[in-house]
Amino acid sequence: MYGSNKLKHIQADTIHMRNILIILTVLILSATVSATDDFIHPSGISVISRHSVNSVNLTLGDTLVISRTLINNTASPLTTVSFSEAVPPDFSLISVTATVNGISTEIGSFGPYTDSVLNGQHSYHWVADSPVLSENLSLQILPSDSLELTARFVCNGVGSFTLPFHNMIGIINGSALFAEGNPVDIQVRLSSDISEDSDLLIPNSSLLTRAWPNPFNPSVTIDYETSYPSGQINMIIYDVLGRTVYDDSQRIKDGTGYFNWKPKTTQSSGTYFYRLTTGSQSAVGTLLLIK
Repeated sequence: MYGSNKLKHIQADTIHMRNILIILTVLILSATVSATDDFIHPSGISVISRHSVNSVNLTLGDTLVISRTLINNTASPLTTVSFSEAVPPDFSLISVTATVNGISTEIGSFGPYTDSVLNGQHSYHWVADSPVLSENLSLQILPSDSLELTARFVCNGVGSFTLPFHNMIGIINGSALFAEGNPVDIQVRLSSDISEDSDLLIPNSSLLTRAWPNPFNPSVTIDYETSYPSGQINMIIYDVLGRTVYDDSQRIKDGTGYFNWKPKTTQSSGTYFYRLTTGSQSAVGTLLLIK
C-alpha cells in the first residue's frame, strides 16, 4: 500500500512539473514576440519599417494581430506608401485599422489575392497614399510622423503555419523606397487548457469536428466524432464579438453525427466560431460566411 501511494505521489509530482514546464515554455515563447525592424533598400535612409505579431502560439479561435509601423525620421515627406502581407489561406482577415501619431486615419484594404505574390498564399495590400485608387487615399507620412497599421486575422485550422513574406513600398525625394522582413512561424493549437489529470499524458477520449464547405453560403455542416457512443451533444455559434447567434443540441448515435447551420438572411458576412461540448469533451472551430 505504501509503495502504491508513493508511486501515485511521484506520478502527480511528475505531471505537475511537466505542466509547469509547459507553462514556462509558452511564457518564454510569448515573451520573445517583439517588433523586428525590416531591411530598408536603399540603406542609409532614416526610415523605420517595423513588423510584429501579438503571439506565435495561438489557440484555435484566437485573434492573430499583425502590427506594421512606419516612422519617417527624414526631413522629407514619404509618399505612395503601401504595405503587403502574404498569409496562409487558413487565416481570414477580420479588420484593418490605421493611425498616424495616434489619430485614426483611412487606409485602403485590398485582397485577398490568391497566388499573386507566392504560390499557395493569400496576399493583402494596404494602401495609404494612392489618389489613382481613391481620392481619399492621399496620406503622406511627414517628417517625424509615425504610421501604425493593425491587421487582425483568425485561423481556421490547427498546426504550424508561416507568414512567409511582407514588405513596404514608398517614395521619398523622388526615389523608390523598399522594406522587407523575415518570415514568422505561427503555431495554432486546438486548446490551451492544461490539466493535472493523468489523461494529459495518455488521452482516452476525444471530440473531432469538421466544417464543410468552409467558407460557405448559404449553409454549413459540422460533422463530429466522439468517443462517447451516446449522450447529448451541444453546439453554440458565436460572432466575433462573442455573441451567441445560434445554439442547438441532439442525441449522439454510435459516436457520430452532424449539425447544420443556415444563417438568417439578416446575418452578415464574416467570421463565426462554433463550440461543441459533450460530457468532458469540447471542440472549437471557425466558420467563414460569404455572401
